[in-house]
Amino acid sequence: MIMDKSEMHAQKLHLIDAIQRLVVMTVMNIMISTLLLSVFDFLSVFDFFGSKELRLFVVNVFEKFKDDEGRFKASLINNVPGMLNLYKAAHFAIHGEDILDEALTFTTTHLKSMVSVDQG
Repeated sequence: MIMDKSEMHAQKLHLIDAIQRLVVMTVMNIMISTLLLSVFDFLSVFDFFGSKELRLFVVNVFEKFKDDEGRFKASLINNVPGMLNLYKAAHFAIHGEDILDEALTFTTTHLKSMVSVDQG
């Protein structure tokens, strides 16, 4: 099928728009990463809020996702957006925050099993 010139130009404009959005997203991601790294450097140099208090806060927040036996709640497994958010948050672990390491193991295991079920 032969496209008329207006259709070809419309497709080119859509391609240009998509490329521009991709570039803007990439630049913004770089800027956000740079800002986060500078905040992390600041926090690690000046021990913002004191590492002990910050760790206690993190532990208290993530303990809410655990059951009485100290394992992450099974109800989280079916909450895909929640699992993805927990997975992302677990990547902010600081050495000594075992609960975030546990969260990463928990989410990685269950998210991988979801992918294999969908593909199988």
